[in-house]
Amino acid sequence: MRLTLAMMCVMFLLAVACQGQEQEAQEVQPVSLRSQPDVLTEAMVLEMIQTRGFSYPATNIKGTFVKSYEPLDLAGVRVVSEHASGLMWQHSESPRMNWRELQAYVGETNQARHAGFSDWRVPTLEELASLLDARLTGDDYLDDVFSEEDLLGTWSADEEPDSVGGSWFLSFTDGGAWAGNRLAGLGHGRLVRTMSSPQKT
Repeated sequence: MRLTLAMMCVMFLLAVACQGQEQEAQEVQPVSLRSQPDVLTEAMVLEMIQTRGFSYPATNIKGTFVKSYEPLDLAGVRVVSEHASGLMWQHSESPRMNWRELQAYVGETNQARHAGFSDWRVPTLEELASLLDARLTGDDYLDDVFSEEDLLGTWSADEEPDSVGGSWFLSFTDGGAWAGNRLAGLGHGRLVRTMSSPQKT
């Protein structure tokens, strides 16, 4: 009888543990962020932040989007996988460059098969904003799994309609997006690639 009771307790504990693992697995199911460039107004940017549950320190928004980072060394290169979105990021940003130089940088990165891949691209503002973390303190709102650099302006692939050549940048120092110009603006590049086909939301 004692043995049977002990076995029942063990089975109960195993069932609880398995249920917890299943719930945890469901929580980290990747969501699909927009990867195609778009034209966004400021109102659309704020709507996107709220809809996705992202943090946006520039306006004191603390989001609910939970990130799951994994630093990797692939083909002699450090990259960062983010499993909540199914995206792989460059560990470091490029030097400051204009839009035309950024396009050349993308081509060179893919030609060199950075980390063994040739499908790197400029991220959308939605993808960049998913990295913002309002819980962090100090000089920036980017997790220290990434390298520390001048994070004032990172190029996105999205356009801003109110000016000729308008483009959206994200500042990990200020924790928000701002509109720049593809004709004369300078910014950093942090390229991204899609690791898989995440679940649609």
